[in-house]
Amino acid sequence: MRDLRLALRSLLRAPSFTLPIVIVLGLGLGANVALYSILQTVFLRPLPVAERERLTIIKTQLKGDPLKWGVSHARFEELKACPCPFTNMAESLCESSTTLQLADRKWPVAMSMVGRGWFQVLGMKPSHGRTFTSEEEATGAPVAVLSHRLWRTAFQGDPAILGRTVLTGESPIPVTVVGIGPAGFEGLELGRREDLWIPLQGAKISQGYFSRRESLAFSVAARLKPGVSRFQAQVALETASAAMAMAHPDTDSGQHLVLESLEASEQKLLKRVLPQRTLLLITSGLALLLAVVGTSGIFAARAAKREQELVTRYALGADGSALAKPLLLEALLLALLTAPVALGSGLWVARHFMLNPGQTAKDAIILPQLDGRILALGLGLSLVALLLAAAIPLLKVRRMNPARALALKGGGATLLKGGGFFVMGQVGLSLILLVASSVALHAFRSAAHMGYPTAHRAFMVVDTTNDPGLPDRLLARLRAMPEVTKATRGIAAPLANFIFRFGIRGGERTEMEVFPGAVVAGDWFSTLGVSVLEGRDFTNQDGQDKVILNENLARRFFPNASAVGRTIELGSNAHLDIVGVVADHRMRPDAEFHLPMLWLTQDWLKMNTSCVMVTGRGSARAILERMREAFSLEKTGTEPEKLITLEDHVAATLHQENQNMRLLGSLGLGSLMLACFGLWAALNLQVALKGRELAIRMALGATARQLATRILGLGARLLALGLVTGAFVIWLLTRLAASHWAGLPTLSSLDLLSAAGALTAAGLLACLIPALRAARTNPSDTLRNE
Repeated sequence: MRDLRLALRSLLRAPSFTLPIVIVLGLGLGANVALYSILQTVFLRPLPVAERERLTIIKTQLKGDPLKWGVSHARFEELKACPCPFTNMAESLCESSTTLQLADRKWPVAMSMVGRGWFQVLGMKPSHGRTFTSEEEATGAPVAVLSHRLWRTAFQGDPAILGRTVLTGESPIPVTVVGIGPAGFEGLELGRREDLWIPLQGAKISQGYFSRRESLAFSVAARLKPGVSRFQAQVALETASAAMAMAHPDTDSGQHLVLESLEASEQKLLKRVLPQRTLLLITSGLALLLAVVGTSGIFAARAAKREQELVTRYALGADGSALAKPLLLEALLLALLTAPVALGSGLWVARHFMLNPGQTAKDAIILPQLDGRILALGLGLSLVALLLAAAIPLLKVRRMNPARALALKGGGATLLKGGGFFVMGQVGLSLILLVASSVALHAFRSAAHMGYPTAHRAFMVVDTTNDPGLPDRLLARLRAMPEVTKATRGIAAPLANFIFRFGIRGGERTEMEVFPGAVVAGDWFSTLGVSVLEGRDFTNQDGQDKVILNENLARRFFPNASAVGRTIELGSNAHLDIVGVVADHRMRPDAEFHLPMLWLTQDWLKMNTSCVMVTGRGSARAILERMREAFSLEKTGTEPEKLITLEDHVAATLHQENQNMRLLGSLGLGSLMLACFGLWAALNLQVALKGRELAIRMALGATARQLATRILGLGARLLALGLVTGAFVIWLLTRLAASHWAGLPTLSSLDLLSAAGALTAAGLLACLIPALRAARTNPSDTLRNE
């Protein structure tokens, strides 16, 4: 206990030693805590279903499309009639945004409409009440099962909710609550929340969902027969897909039914939360390395400063264990102080990465929580890192020279003594990280490029089920407003998931090929701000025989001539005249920017929703208010399904790219701070070790400016050595990468120069504080202490 008190007193008397270690090492370890807590939250999620390994999801894979889609109702019915390796299967349709009408307010919920036997396929037992009976599923009775989370939040866990009637939807529909789902179950797919379930048969949805084979909207859950492997089930699905393609070549050609495990949704969530897992793994490792190196530099500086004290104790009879014990106790106490910083910063980062843009913690589906595993990780990492960092003074204890130290020869300081090598390593490593983050940021910015401006634009999605003329009336109102310069409509907003695919051929392509497309009205491209390279935009007078291609698709079909005025064949009968070619831009949420795509006129397809797009003068927020005003004049007392600025919509959709850029920016900023911290600590040591020399120089006539310049010169030399070391390593890495990994982003001299310039400026600024301290040296006090 006496040694513990001494170690604690020693730490409290040296805040310039204790605080930097706690903060820097805590933040460095926080990156590792964040990574582990996210992985644990995603992969260690217990799902309250029976025999999870036999439960699977059936999806549709379209030829040439990396995404997997749902299954059409017609194909699901045919699949049930085929010989298949499943004991049972059921379908569901999720409505992601509806409301629950409570007494005081509207509660946003995600409602899932489930087909017959859905809960039986899942093997899910309700925590209260029951699930649907066969009769309720067959007749579409107005009943509902609430998720455990919705029951706890909206109804405060009131068991009397069973048997009560609640209202759902904007046009309220009464349903009777018959059960509460088990805790922890909010749908099969992690990352897509389901708050309540109603029978599919009684849902108020368009019959097009059931009749159109192209409507890949249904989620199909199936349970494998005992003893049947996933590979055998996939072979059976391939056979069924081939039979459907032969029976329906116009709609089912190029579509394959595929199995997707429950773990696939975990991987998708992990890809959204940690879009660059390898990058974050490298980042967390380098952050830990930088933090340990920086801490080792501080320990080395402290060891050099305390060398005479330790040697004096050694000369007076203290053995190695007696000298090492206080150092080990200091490392232990620092670990206890560092662990809360590591745990707090790590959990904050993890929760931040798992929240969607604009989402609050109470709305999140799944968030990391502090538990025994994460607590043990934080404490263990802190202790191991500090023991590694303290190895420098512990080794110095074993190599003491009392005669040299007591003769005051040990007090001299060279440039690389007392952590100088560590500072060089920090600066070099920081330069490597800054350059890597700069190169990767340029690549991700290019990937997130939209091809059109997002400022001064907004859109709303409205339900036209019972009012098909609503979009045109809204457009008339909006165009009459002085703040609005252009307004148009389409089936779906930019970057929306609901995008159609069409089979076309023409020009030099004689075989039918499938490409994504959209259905829009006149002035769509001018409103969105997309350049028309050839021909013209749509007008409201264009009929079904007109089409616009993007630049990529036009080059593919007509590489040697202009596409405008030519004809392509859509499906087996329709021939379309090309009236325009527009610049490539992101209409889909795909990562590929230059995706071939085509646009058809609004006469091609009628849907129950419509997207009204507006561009105007002033801020997008002001435009939103005008749009809300126009909608309220048409639909008093109701709200559109979605009303958002294009800028916010793009930011939410490109969450992955934004996470990448935030991660890389944090990596660059963190490495810069650690390098500056290392320089500051090393020069503080130099000022302490050279105190006698600085005092003598000042006593002999040196000015404060000369002393400050001397210390700045030491810092500049350390900085230069580190920059040269880092540049040499970067040169080696670029040569190695060029010979082994093709397609990596290229390093430009501008990236290297800008990183070196930023590091130099920040480093010299960090050197200024010790230099000013040296300039305030008091010769009489210093020499009296000597």
